[in-house]
Amino acid sequence: MASCSLFVALIEPFFFKTKLKIYEILLGLVVVAGIYIIFAFEEAYSLGILLSLISALMAAIFSIWNAKLIQNHSASTIAYHEMLGGTITMIVFMALTDRLDFTNLIPIGIDWFYMILLGVVCTAFAFLMGIEVLKVLSPFTVSISVNMEPIYAIILALLVFGDSEVMTLEFYYGVVIIIGTILINAYMKSKEVS
Repeated sequence: MASCSLFVALIEPFFFKTKLKIYEILLGLVVVAGIYIIFAFEEAYSLGILLSLISALMAAIFSIWNAKLIQNHSASTIAYHEMLGGTITMIVFMALTDRLDFTNLIPIGIDWFYMILLGVVCTAFAFLMGIEVLKVLSPFTVSISVNMEPIYAIILALLVFGDSEVMTLEFYYGVVIIIGTILINAYMKSKEVS
Protein backbone atom coordinates (compact mmCIF):
# COMPACT_ATOMS: atom_id res chain seq x y z
CA MET A 1 0.00 0.00 0.00
CA ALA A 2 3.01 2.30 0.30
CA SER A 3 2.80 2.76 -3.47
CA CYS A 4 -0.56 4.54 -3.01
CA SER A 5 1.19 7.89 -2.48
CA LEU A 6 3.17 7.32 -5.69
CA PHE A 7 -0.05 6.58 -7.61
CA VAL A 8 -1.68 9.69 -6.10
CA ALA A 9 1.29 11.82 -7.21
CA LEU A 10 0.89 10.48 -10.75
CA ILE A 11 -2.93 10.64 -10.99
CA GLU A 12 -3.89 13.73 -8.94
CA PRO A 13 -2.76 16.29 -11.57
CA PHE A 14 -5.21 14.83 -14.10
CA PHE A 15 -8.18 15.15 -11.71
CA PHE A 16 -7.34 18.68 -10.57
CA LYS A 17 -5.82 19.96 -13.84
CA THR A 18 -2.55 20.85 -12.11
CA LYS A 19 1.10 20.38 -12.95
CA LEU A 20 2.84 17.11 -12.09
CA LYS A 21 4.98 17.63 -8.97
CA ILE A 22 8.29 15.84 -9.38
CA TYR A 23 9.07 16.02 -5.65
CA GLU A 24 5.83 14.14 -4.87
CA ILE A 25 6.79 11.36 -7.29
CA LEU A 26 10.27 11.18 -5.75
CA LEU A 27 8.83 11.14 -2.21
CA GLY A 28 6.38 8.42 -3.26
CA LEU A 29 9.28 6.31 -4.52
CA VAL A 30 11.24 6.94 -1.32
CA VAL A 31 8.25 5.81 0.80
CA VAL A 32 8.03 2.60 -1.24
CA ALA A 33 11.74 2.06 -0.54
CA GLY A 34 11.19 2.72 3.18
CA ILE A 35 8.34 0.22 3.41
CA TYR A 36 10.41 -2.27 1.40
CA ILE A 37 13.24 -1.96 3.91
CA ILE A 38 10.80 -2.60 6.78
CA PHE A 39 9.07 -5.56 5.13
CA ALA A 40 11.75 -6.99 2.84
CA PHE A 41 9.65 -9.37 0.76
CA GLU A 42 10.46 -12.55 -1.13
CA GLU A 43 9.46 -13.79 -4.59
CA ALA A 44 7.00 -16.21 -2.99
CA TYR A 45 4.68 -13.25 -2.41
CA SER A 46 4.53 -11.97 -5.99
CA LEU A 47 0.75 -12.54 -6.33
CA GLY A 48 0.17 -10.69 -3.06
CA ILE A 49 2.40 -7.85 -4.23
CA LEU A 50 0.54 -7.61 -7.55
CA LEU A 51 -2.84 -7.56 -5.79
CA SER A 52 -1.61 -4.95 -3.31
CA LEU A 53 -0.39 -2.74 -6.18
CA ILE A 54 -3.83 -2.95 -7.80
CA SER A 55 -5.39 -2.18 -4.41
CA ALA A 56 -3.05 0.81 -3.95
CA LEU A 57 -4.03 2.14 -7.38
CA MET A 58 -7.72 1.83 -6.48
CA ALA A 59 -7.07 3.49 -3.08
CA ALA A 60 -5.30 6.37 -4.86
CA ILE A 61 -8.24 6.90 -7.22
CA PHE A 62 -10.67 6.65 -4.29
CA SER A 63 -8.72 9.25 -2.29
CA ILE A 64 -8.53 11.67 -5.20
CA TRP A 65 -12.21 11.15 -5.96
CA ASN A 66 -13.06 11.98 -2.33
CA ALA A 67 -10.90 15.12 -2.58
CA LYS A 68 -13.02 16.20 -5.57
CA LEU A 69 -16.31 15.32 -3.86
CA ILE A 70 -15.45 17.20 -0.63
CA GLN A 71 -15.35 20.44 -2.63
CA ASN A 72 -19.15 20.32 -3.10
CA HIS A 73 -20.47 17.89 -0.45
CA SER A 74 -20.14 17.33 3.28
CA ALA A 75 -17.84 14.61 4.59
CA SER A 76 -20.75 12.93 6.38
CA THR A 77 -22.79 12.72 3.16
CA ILE A 78 -19.84 11.25 1.25
CA ALA A 79 -19.04 8.76 4.03
CA TYR A 80 -22.70 7.76 4.37
CA HIS A 81 -23.09 6.98 0.67
CA GLU A 82 -19.75 5.17 0.42
CA MET A 83 -20.38 3.07 3.56
CA LEU A 84 -23.93 2.30 2.39
CA GLY A 85 -22.62 1.33 -1.06
CA GLY A 86 -19.96 -0.92 0.50
CA THR A 87 -22.52 -2.57 2.79
CA ILE A 88 -24.97 -3.25 -0.03
CA THR A 89 -22.17 -4.57 -2.25
CA MET A 90 -20.98 -6.96 0.48
CA ILE A 91 -24.52 -8.20 1.22
CA VAL A 92 -25.14 -8.87 -2.49
CA PHE A 93 -21.74 -10.58 -2.84
CA MET A 94 -22.34 -12.74 0.23
CA ALA A 95 -25.85 -13.64 -0.98
CA LEU A 96 -24.57 -14.58 -4.45
CA THR A 97 -21.77 -16.72 -3.01
CA ASP A 98 -24.13 -18.37 -0.49
CA ARG A 99 -22.23 -16.94 2.51
CA LEU A 100 -25.01 -14.75 3.90
CA ASP A 101 -26.05 -15.99 7.35
CA PHE A 102 -28.19 -13.50 9.25
CA THR A 103 -27.79 -15.39 12.54
CA ASN A 104 -24.13 -14.33 12.67
CA LEU A 105 -24.89 -10.67 11.91
CA ILE A 106 -26.54 -9.87 15.25
CA PRO A 107 -24.01 -9.31 18.04
CA ILE A 108 -24.56 -10.77 21.50
CA GLY A 109 -23.25 -9.74 24.91
CA ILE A 110 -19.92 -7.88 24.95
CA ASP A 111 -19.82 -8.09 21.13
CA TRP A 112 -22.11 -5.02 21.07
CA PHE A 113 -19.41 -2.97 22.78
CA TYR A 114 -16.74 -4.19 20.36
CA MET A 115 -18.98 -3.64 17.34
CA ILE A 116 -19.64 -0.05 18.42
CA LEU A 117 -15.99 0.59 19.26
CA LEU A 118 -14.60 -0.98 16.07
CA GLY A 119 -17.47 -0.11 13.73
CA VAL A 120 -18.29 3.41 14.83
CA VAL A 121 -15.13 4.82 16.43
CA CYS A 122 -12.31 2.97 14.65
CA THR A 123 -13.99 2.70 11.23
CA ALA A 124 -16.82 5.15 10.55
CA PHE A 125 -15.43 8.08 12.57
CA ALA A 126 -11.88 7.55 11.28
CA PHE A 127 -13.19 7.29 7.70
CA LEU A 128 -15.28 10.45 8.14
CA MET A 129 -12.27 12.38 9.49
CA GLY A 130 -10.13 11.04 6.63
CA ILE A 131 -12.56 12.60 4.17
CA GLU A 132 -12.95 15.82 6.19
CA VAL A 133 -9.19 16.43 6.26
CA LEU A 134 -9.18 16.47 2.43
CA LYS A 135 -10.70 19.97 2.70
CA VAL A 136 -7.34 21.31 3.87
CA LEU A 137 -4.75 18.70 2.86
CA SER A 138 -3.98 17.32 -0.58
CA PRO A 139 -4.67 13.65 -1.36
CA PHE A 140 -0.88 13.16 -1.64
CA THR A 141 -0.25 14.53 1.86
CA VAL A 142 -2.99 12.32 3.30
CA SER A 143 -1.75 9.21 1.48
CA ILE A 144 1.89 9.74 2.44
CA SER A 145 0.84 10.24 6.08
CA VAL A 146 -1.15 6.99 6.03
CA ASN A 147 2.16 5.19 5.51
CA MET A 148 2.74 5.74 9.23
CA GLU A 149 0.02 3.15 10.02
CA PRO A 150 2.31 0.09 9.90
CA ILE A 151 4.75 1.94 12.13
CA TYR A 152 2.00 2.76 14.65
CA ALA A 153 0.88 -0.88 14.58
CA ILE A 154 4.39 -2.19 15.20
CA ILE A 155 5.02 0.29 18.01
CA LEU A 156 1.66 -0.63 19.57
CA ALA A 157 2.58 -4.33 19.31
CA LEU A 158 5.87 -3.52 21.01
CA LEU A 159 4.03 -1.76 23.84
CA VAL A 160 1.51 -4.60 24.23
CA PHE A 161 3.81 -7.59 23.78
CA GLY A 162 7.03 -6.06 25.08
CA ASP A 163 10.45 -7.54 24.37
CA SER A 164 9.03 -10.43 22.35
CA GLU A 165 8.54 -7.94 19.51
CA VAL A 166 12.08 -6.59 19.13
CA MET A 167 12.56 -4.76 15.83
CA THR A 168 15.48 -5.10 13.45
CA LEU A 169 17.78 -2.24 12.53
CA GLU A 170 16.15 -2.19 9.06
CA PHE A 171 12.80 -1.36 10.72
CA TYR A 172 14.30 1.80 12.21
CA TYR A 173 15.93 2.74 8.89
CA GLY A 174 12.54 2.40 7.20
CA VAL A 175 10.82 4.44 9.92
CA VAL A 176 13.37 7.26 9.55
CA ILE A 177 12.90 7.24 5.77
CA ILE A 178 9.09 7.41 6.01
CA ILE A 179 9.08 10.13 8.68
CA GLY A 180 11.67 12.01 6.62
CA THR A 181 9.43 11.95 3.52
CA ILE A 182 6.48 13.25 5.57
CA LEU A 183 8.61 16.12 6.91
CA ILE A 184 10.04 16.91 3.46
CA ASN A 185 6.49 16.90 2.02
CA ALA A 186 5.35 19.32 4.77
CA TYR A 187 8.32 21.59 4.01
CA MET A 188 7.64 21.51 0.25
CA LYS A 189 3.93 22.25 0.79
CA SER A 190 4.83 25.22 3.02
CA LYS A 191 7.14 26.55 0.27
CA GLU A 192 4.26 26.29 -2.25
CA VAL A 193 1.97 28.34 0.01
CA SER A 194 4.49 31.09 0.75
